[in-house]
Amino acid sequence: MNNKIIFLSVLLIFSALFFPAFVLSFEYDYGGTFLNSTDFVSDETSSDTEIEQLNRLALLFEAYNESESGNETTFTAQGSYEYTDERAYLFNIDMLSIRGTFPGAVGSDSVFEAEGGRIYFSDPTEIVLSHTADGISFKFLYPGIRYFVEAGYTGLLLNPSSDIRMTSLDMSEESLETDDTFFGPAKAFLQSTITVPELWWLDSMSFFGLAVFDLRDESEGPVMHTQYLGFNSSRSYGKNMYQNLFFILQHASLKVPDIDDRNAIGLIFGLKLNYLKESFFGSNWQFKLIGAPPDVSIDDLIDVPFGVLGFVPMSKPDLANSVSPTLSGLGLLELKYSFRPFINSSSETASAIQPYTAARGFFRTYSVSVDWIDTDTESDGLYIGTEIEAGLVWRIFSDLGLELNGAYFLPATGGFGAASDNMESIFAFRTSLSVSF
Repeated sequence: MNNKIIFLSVLLIFSALFFPAFVLSFEYDYGGTFLNSTDFVSDETSSDTEIEQLNRLALLFEAYNESESGNETTFTAQGSYEYTDERAYLFNIDMLSIRGTFPGAVGSDSVFEAEGGRIYFSDPTEIVLSHTADGISFKFLYPGIRYFVEAGYTGLLLNPSSDIRMTSLDMSEESLETDDTFFGPAKAFLQSTITVPELWWLDSMSFFGLAVFDLRDESEGPVMHTQYLGFNSSRSYGKNMYQNLFFILQHASLKVPDIDDRNAIGLIFGLKLNYLKESFFGSNWQFKLIGAPPDVSIDDLIDVPFGVLGFVPMSKPDLANSVSPTLSGLGLLELKYSFRPFINSSSETASAIQPYTAARGFFRTYSVSVDWIDTDTESDGLYIGTEIEAGLVWRIFSDLGLELNGAYFLPATGGFGAASDNMESIFAFRTSLSVSF
């Protein structure tokens, strides 16, 4: 812990000393954002309502330089102060990176891009990984193929901004107790992606591999090393319909103190459809399907040296608003619609109003308990419940935004439902106001 704090202190001092000289010959821009967000969330077993408040002030600085040969260099720094009910910390480094773009560096028709620092990482599906981390990224861009190689480390991300939670140790009260634990779980990862545009009838096809190494000591609790192999394809149908199809295979090696090591294989697949009709009030219809097997052991059923793993992503997925589903044993159907009723208005303020509504159905793919909701242990039902969502996004002015969001979860109880009969309906309501300067 002390070593990490010392490292961050040295990094800030280094930046303060050398940053002015670095950007002296650069063009630069700066700004900031203030966000106020209030959440009202009900408890799943009672009618009590919790109120959560978030205030966040972020400052952004960006410096840019282009040489006579066409090479580009960009320095980006963003820091924020965030106050929540859980914890108020003085300062967080959201982004701190330097990126270089070099046309023709690895071929006459190529572009090579290198970036390092605290940057955003994601896999092509954004299902496994969608998070900032400290690391490096190399991109080799050719007209017929794109190749990415990336590596990162998550151990310097502050709680509670770190959403890297993979094992029970990561999610334990000790790890989430932000008053005592400044930094999130320490993981190292390596990712490689190949993207081929316009392959056969597809607009693009991406293949990727991602390896995650748990850097915790095995004596502290469960340690899990995981590897992912997957693809993500995109296709358009005419001018309005777009399709994404993905499949990911996961292998995990779980090490638990005083228990034999466990190897397991998991998978997830999904389909996304978007239908855009700009002429009809800027309408956007979306359909989503996701399926993943549960976490069950098949060692007793067949003689194999591994079990079936409920799919475990690296970062927490964003699948609902009133509840927090995990991907293990999850089946999800989602329909969403958004539109802009005043898109043809001469007023930019009026034309920016965008209401939306969504309905989601949650299933378990096998009659086992799930870890995100109270289930009926005696029920064979697969249907968990339905979430209804409605909201409004409004960019009132170019530097002032408002979002209202309400969601209501109805648990599926009774003979055909998987939820416990003791469960109450859950609602969540959020107001967010952002100001840019």
